[in-house]
This record gives sequence, structure tokens and C-alpha cells, in this order.
Amino acid sequence: MKKDSKIFAYVILMLCTTAIFFICYGKIKLSEPLDYYADPIYAYTQIKTIMDYGWHMKNPLLGGGDYNLYTFTTGNTGDFIIVKIISMFTDNIFLVYNLHLYLTYILASIAAYFFLRRNSCEKIPAITMALLFSFLPYHQLRMGHSLWLSCYFVCPLFLHQALQIMSETEKKIEKRWLLQNGILLVAISLFNIYYTFFGCIIIGSAFLARVFREKGKNILYVTKKMLCVYGFIVLGTAINFGDTIFYNIFGKTNLSGAAVANRLPQTAETFSFKLIQLFLPQYNHRNEMLRNIARGYYNTTNSHFEGMFAACGIVISIGIIILLFLLFAKNIDSSVQNVATLNLWIILVGTVGGLGCMIAYIFPMIRSYARIGVYIACCSIFMIGRIISRLGWKKWAKYLICIFVLVIGIYDQTENFDLETQQSDILRKNADMQFVSQINEICENGDEIFQLPYQAFPNGAFEHLKGYLFSDKDLIWSYGNGMGTRKAVWAETIASLETSRLVAELSNRSYNGIWISKPAWLLYYSEQELQNIISELKQVVGEPIVSEFGDFYYFDITGIVTDNAMKEIYYANRAADVVKQEIDGATFFWNEQNTEFVFYNDNDTEITVTWDCKIASIVANQGHITVSVNGEVIKEQMIGKEEELSFSFTCLPGENIVSLISDIKSIGNPIGARNSSFYIKGLQIEDIRRME
Repeated sequence: MKKDSKIFAYVILMLCTTAIFFICYGKIKLSEPLDYYADPIYAYTQIKTIMDYGWHMKNPLLGGGDYNLYTFTTGNTGDFIIVKIISMFTDNIFLVYNLHLYLTYILASIAAYFFLRRNSCEKIPAITMALLFSFLPYHQLRMGHSLWLSCYFVCPLFLHQALQIMSETEKKIEKRWLLQNGILLVAISLFNIYYTFFGCIIIGSAFLARVFREKGKNILYVTKKMLCVYGFIVLGTAINFGDTIFYNIFGKTNLSGAAVANRLPQTAETFSFKLIQLFLPQYNHRNEMLRNIARGYYNTTNSHFEGMFAACGIVISIGIIILLFLLFAKNIDSSVQNVATLNLWIILVGTVGGLGCMIAYIFPMIRSYARIGVYIACCSIFMIGRIISRLGWKKWAKYLICIFVLVIGIYDQTENFDLETQQSDILRKNADMQFVSQINEICENGDEIFQLPYQAFPNGAFEHLKGYLFSDKDLIWSYGNGMGTRKAVWAETIASLETSRLVAELSNRSYNGIWISKPAWLLYYSEQELQNIISELKQVVGEPIVSEFGDFYYFDITGIVTDNAMKEIYYANRAADVVKQEIDGATFFWNEQNTEFVFYNDNDTEITVTWDCKIASIVANQGHITVSVNGEVIKEQMIGKEEELSFSFTCLPGENIVSLISDIKSIGNPIGARNSSFYIKGLQIEDIRRME
């Protein structure tokens, strides 16, 4: 009977979650996109890739056929398993996306309820607070930013592990505990790496808090338990990133490893939250006055959008304040004291200029510390749930207070989505589908399409992915090259060419068309530049196919014959510590003492290439630089203040390495990211045959 009662509570919880979900989303069409811009477009692409090729790591129709995530993956294996299961029952990409979103609400409420019940909260208060946790503003706002961050249900489960380390008095680790917690920890470590990483920080904080509190008592047992927990998390993380780990051990590496995954630790300052952002109203609040308060703050302060997602709502904000005050209280329940302590640690990690900004110098890939705000919400729901559970009121009175808290909380935390809001996205989606179908009519399987503007993956020109999303044929799209890969270097080079040379190069490489995305273009360039390239292409190629809303243009270059069959030479700096910057219209390479450029010649013959640039030491001290090509020294020169560096060399078919080696001492470069000795400015590369 007791077991049936537990199951019944979870059933009630799921039904309530479903009811609230459809109150918020009930008027929309789940078979259509909820969001149709930016990150959701990439999520749709990952879903379609799983449907088409079984998994999300490789797609032969993107990146000119070379798209893969082996050198840059977000580590969301758990999410993709869910997608894989859902896609067994439907081939509608948007329905899979929306059903996954729905499941994240169910999982969040179940995990929160489990956490609260295991930490002495009564059923009804636990159900109430679990529902509020499931419908955090974070969940609503993340819908249009990143679906894979919606699986924050793992957070209360990691927090539960931390509280166990702080409170348990057992002297022996039982096999049953190892089995149960091992399976749980490995499973929840398969989801977003941010939540796993923050969970590890919180578990470590719990360990330190207990050691200092008990002055070393039971330290052996606690240490063993913590190491077991970390061991299971490491195992789950290794599985989560298994494809990438296997590739980097046994696969062929390329330039993209450093280029794609490169993040500066200083950005953690930008992607943290300010304390006030925990207490501000939801950005899209139902109430106009509260909505204006939130938007007024973000419109007038230098606050990054990541901090906006940390908003908790009025009920959970009250819990946070109570926990902060309880830090100064005496003779309180040990479990409450533990949660209050962890809550403080979490705030110190996530806030601007806090501990997270220091940790980022050790783990620079983790930069969005505002996301740890979900753990603060976990602590708060525990506090509110415990307070209601400890009230000496009759059951009906507790039920009334729970209903009141739930109604106020859901109203305050959520926003309405209706068909009218979704309709404009549906119209644009249908127009894009029609546009791509027109391209399909004039293309054959295997045709290649070059996409402008060029942006290396994973930067956000995700509008380009709509071609793959809606194509019924196996067309190969250029967008999706990992930053620094050979095809990305080539695409970046030719995208900057004058129009006639661009078309000639694409024709020489058997490309069939040029796709231009206006929304992507306007993210990086001006409307006038867009009109210029369209006008020039019309003169060279002819009239394009244009989408209904003018968002996309397609120029068919099939059959265009050029006078010059020579392919372009392209290059990249592949030194690990180089910094490339655009300053006043000139490209700068900030280099350490030694740097290396790789030049690619895809022709069958040797080509003589000229190199022209400005070069100078960082502090204008005199120094010596040696230039060699494929290991052969071709030039030596003294450098100090800015001066010319010019030479020519023979570019053999395939890869050619140009090395610049100096004896100038490295110092911090102007942006403080790495050490630099000298800079190269305005590098111009031309091949002599084209000059003639």
C-alpha cells in the first residue's frame, strides 16, 4: 500500500506538470516550431541528423561533406538518446523538439520531488515546490536559446549527493549504495556538462564544509564517499564525451581542435549573474509593470543576457533570502544549515567577479556561471518546502497554503505562448520550405551549394542550416565547417574574393549554386554590402531565386565556364597561441617567438606566391626573424618598428609550411590573452600567374 502511495504521488505530479505545461503551451501547434531563429535552428538540425544518420556527430551533407563534432561537442548524450527514442515514433523534427521540451518539464518535477522527499519534505509541499522548480523562468527563457540546457533535472540529484556527503554518519560504504548511486550518477552525467561541472563544485564544497565543521572527524569515510561519487561522475562524463575522446586518441586531428574550443577565461565575468538578477521579475512577465521593471533594468545596464536567465520568481526569491538570513541563526536543523551553507557557496561561485571567474582560469571552456542559478533554486525550494512541512497546521490549511503558493508562483514564473505568437514563425517556415523546394527542382543529389556570408561553425549563422532542414535531396551545403579546418580556411578565403573570382573558383570546384542568407548577412555586415553582392552576382550569373519574404537568394551557377581553371591558394596561421584581430580595417596576427602558416595548393602544378605585410616587434625592440618554407630558409631580416616584409616562394601541390622564427622575447599582448613577440599586419597573398 505504501509503495502504491509513492507511485500515486508521482502520477499526480506528472499530471499536474502536464496540465500546467498545456495551460502555458496549449494553444500552440506542437507539430510546428516554437522558435524559428538562432540556436533552435541548430537543435532542429541535430535532430534531423539523428533521424537521417543515426547519431548527431557526423553529417555528410553539411560543411561541404566534412561536418563533424569530434573536435567540439557540447556533451549532451542523454538528450540525444531521448531524441533518438522519440524519433522512432515520428519523423516531424519540430514535434520531436517539442516533445523533448515537454519531457524536460516532467523530468524536472520528478527529480525535484525525489530530492525534496528524501530531505524530509511532506508530499503536498514537495509536489508544490517540485512544480515551481519545473517551471522556473530559466526553463521558459531557455526554450528560445538552447533546448539542451532544459534538462536541468539533474541539478537536484547532484545537490542531493552533496547533502549526503555533508550529513551521513555511516562508517561503511555499502554495495547497495554503490550500485544505486553509481547508476544514477553515471546516468545524470550524460546530460549538459555545465550542470555536471557545477555539481562537482558543489559536492567539493560540501566535502570541505564538513571537514572544517567536524575538524577532521570521519574524514576517511567522507573522503572515500566523495571519491566514489567523483569516480562515477568521471565515468559518466567519459561516456558523454566518448566520441570525442575516442577520436582524439585514435583519429586524425586537425586545426579545429584549438580554434573551435578556444575561449578566454575573462568571459566568465560577462556570463555570470549579478545578485539583483536573481530577484528581478521574469523578462517576459505576464504583468506589464513587472515586465517593464525587468526590461528597464536590462535596457539601461550593461548586463549580459545569461544573467537574465537567473531570475527565480517571487516564491523562490523568498526562499533564497531566508537561507541567507539563516546563516546567522543558531540552533537550527542541521539539514537546513547544510543547505544554507551550500546556497552561499553557489552564490559566491555564480556571481560576477566571484569564485567562478577564478575557476575559469583553470577550466576556460566553462564560462557561463549564471547557469548555476538553477542550483540556487534547488536550495530555495527545499527551504520553502521544509517551512510548509513544519507548520503545525491542519492538513487542509497546509493544502490551502500550497495551492496559494503554487498559483502565485506559476503566474509569476511562466509566460503564455499562443498560436498568434507562433503564426509568424510558421509562415516563414512554410516560405523557406517552398524556397528550398525550388532549389531541389533544379538540383540533383550530390550537388554542392556555397553559402554566404561565410561563418565558421559553431558561430551563429544558423540560418544557413534551413537549406539542409527542408531539402528532400542529398544536397551538400558548405556551412558547418569547424573553425580552423581546411575547408573552413578555403571557404573564408574565397568568400572575401571579388565576385567574378568567387564564381570562377566555385565553378572550378564543381559547385552548383550560391545561397545567400539575408538574416545571417545582417548579423555581420550592412544592408548595402548585401545589395552590392547581390547586384554583382546578377551581373555575373543572372537572376536568382528569391524566398517569399526576401530572406534567402539562390544563384544557379551550373554550367558556367571560366577562362581560368586555376584554383585559389588559401592559408591559415596554425600556431596554437596566435591571436587574430581586425583593427581599423587591417588584420593583425599577434605571434609568439615562433609562428607557422600553412598554405594549401589544390592545383596539380607548382605556383609561385608573393607575401607582403607589415611586421614589427611588440615593444619595437630590434630582433632577428628567419623565414623558411617547407624547412628551407628563404629570408632573414632584422625587425623592430613597423616595416615591410616581402618575399616570394614556390607553393607545391598540397600543404606548404611557412615558418617565421624570431629571437624577440615574448610579452603579454594587447588583449592579455597570450604572450606575443611580434605582429603581422595586413598580410596580402597573391600568386604570380594571376598577377600576370
